[in-house]
Amino acid sequence: MPAVVVEADTPLGRVLWLNEAAHREGILRGMRYAEALSLARGLRAGVVSPLDVERGQGELLGALRRFSPHIEKDEGAPGTFWLDVAGMGAVFPSLPELGRLLGEAMGALGFEASVAIGFRRFATRALAAEHGGLTLHDDPEAELEAAWQVPLSRLGIDPELRDALSRLGITRVGQLQRLPERGLRERFGAEAARLRRAVMGEEGLPRPSIEETAPVSATRELLAPVAATTELLFTVKGMLSGLLRQLEERAEALVALHLEMVLDHAPACRATVRPADPTLDEEQLLELVHLKLSALSLAAGVEELRVTAEGTRTAWEQTGLFTRQPRRDLAAANRALARVRAELGDRVVVCARLREGHLPEARFRWEPLARLGAARPRFEGDAVAVRRLLWRSQPLRSPERHLRNDGWLPGTLSQGAVVRMVGPYVISGGWWHQEVHRDYHFIETKSGEVLWAYYDRRRRRWRLQGTLE
Repeated sequence: MPAVVVEADTPLGRVLWLNEAAHREGILRGMRYAEALSLARGLRAGVVSPLDVERGQGELLGALRRFSPHIEKDEGAPGTFWLDVAGMGAVFPSLPELGRLLGEAMGALGFEASVAIGFRRFATRALAAEHGGLTLHDDPEAELEAAWQVPLSRLGIDPELRDALSRLGITRVGQLQRLPERGLRERFGAEAARLRRAVMGEEGLPRPSIEETAPVSATRELLAPVAATTELLFTVKGMLSGLLRQLEERAEALVALHLEMVLDHAPACRATVRPADPTLDEEQLLELVHLKLSALSLAAGVEELRVTAEGTRTAWEQTGLFTRQPRRDLAAANRALARVRAELGDRVVVCARLREGHLPEARFRWEPLARLGAARPRFEGDAVAVRRLLWRSQPLRSPERHLRNDGWLPGTLSQGAVVRMVGPYVISGGWWHQEVHRDYHFIETKSGEVLWAYYDRRRRRWRLQGTLE
């Protein structure tokens, strides 16, 4: 069946990825969900979180390491990897056999793989996107000519750039040769110029390989089953020091600590804590472990404990004596969020991301927040009012019949007496799901509070959507 991944499960949500069946129906990346649905009535769609994408990439990467130690990842196209197979002739009997084994390894994880073996990164990516299964070229020029026949819609480039080139009659990779690089840069930007250089075989420097860092672990058998959090914490502390020392010797810092507990006549229990940043701070890690263990409910005492430290290479910054400290300590804030995740779970720390939607409550979605970054305010000068939305709108008293129909509410609300109102600002539509007609108003009360409320004409009632600050 045709299937797509959309950024949001709404008619205006954009298509991020699609399968081969959807491509045959004429669906393209960047289309609205409603437009794609009009092309394929049997279309299946869903939202995939960034955490699931990252988890899937991690599974693929682990399987690919069995075939080559040098792996490059395409950051712009999740699920696309390049493997350096030079010198692997002594390991695999032939290149076709290598391609077959790669496909089987991906299939064992539940993925369908397209494998292209050749000489250029761009050419192999284009051929893998166009052809399923295995594609093999032993002539560099033949490989490039085959890649030039691939439609631009297969490459996953920016939809606006793809559509702009299509209006010029440029629909295949090789047709980019006709356009000068300077003109492409001036009219369509740097991405178009980079695409043409890649088409011409001028890909520049190779990307850095993803270095493998094997985790370090330690196992301890306990003399008697232990269920008390304090005793388990002291056991972890005795094992953690040695693990951190091993990571430090490898110039790495810890990014995740995995606990595996073998219980007395009960299924094993596993838990993971992740600090806000790669760290070797034992005290910070023990605090996260304490929060995680306190939140667990063990079915029996722990007989055996295995602790695994996952590390990554990191660049250590040397702080100067007179370094100017910012007013907000992002590191402290990220440590606090890490403690919340350790105690309540990874999905409790989220942030709102704007998206296109018809109703105010549909114009953002909650996404997991890995860490806070530096503030980047979009407005300068005068302060901008902040609109705070309620999780769900709350009912307000309807206007009394003897009042004039000029939008005024009754003289007194629970928030205070009404001074004035501004509006209405009408939002109507929703024909694709459930018809909506709302008249939004800003309502100022005598206490100075500004409410943001609407009159639902279909249900004939007032509801409070939020406040203005």
